[in-house]
Amino acid sequence: MKIYIFRHGSTEWNKEWRLQGESDIALDDDGINQAHEAGKALKRLNISFDRIFSSPLNRAYTTAKILSSYTNDNTEVKTDLRIKELAFGDFEGRVYDDLVSIENCPFKYFKTEPELYNKFAPDYYEEKQPESLTHLCERTKNFFEDVIEPMEKDLPDGNILLVAHGAVNKSILMHALGEKDLKKFWGPGLQQNCHAAIISLTNGKYDVIEYNKEFI
Repeated sequence: MKIYIFRHGSTEWNKEWRLQGESDIALDDDGINQAHEAGKALKRLNISFDRIFSSPLNRAYTTAKILSSYTNDNTEVKTDLRIKELAFGDFEGRVYDDLVSIENCPFKYFKTEPELYNKFAPDYYEEKQPESLTHLCERTKNFFEDVIEPMEKDLPDGNILLVAHGAVNKSILMHALGEKDLKKFWGPGLQQNCHAAIISLTNGKYDVIEYNKEFI
């Protein structure tokens, strides 16, 4: 079974380097075009999907609906809260460079030392606390064990489409790789908008076939 893990198309906040997290930001025109181009490429490659899953946030769900309009006629796009983006709490809506310039702000660790972000960020605000990377990994692992992995029995040669977010997709790859060291959370870097990671699941074993693939 192959799982195509897409990151959503671009948004205005992406271009502003503004943290989105659980904020329900829509795709911008470029993001819509990216999804259409990726959908056309999937159709040219004759790739269709037996099951389709998405984060419930608009930017991911809209991407999934556009992609599936080229690959599938009647397959339902199912949403699940467990693949919603990492919650940044009161960091949300803030610009990346502004946050890393604040003295003692744990966000400075987010991309460079994620294990330290995980340790310090959840306690930075008394209210609307950021979610830990540990919790993110736990909920995405739970989703895969509960929803995705049981499908291999009935769909050993099937294709699954999953559309989510930058941090969510990295946590999924942590699960697929059996990696628990948060120092390696970002691995080869952030997945680009509307690019896909492709992983296989065979007899309960994962293999990363390709990362950050652009469908054009």
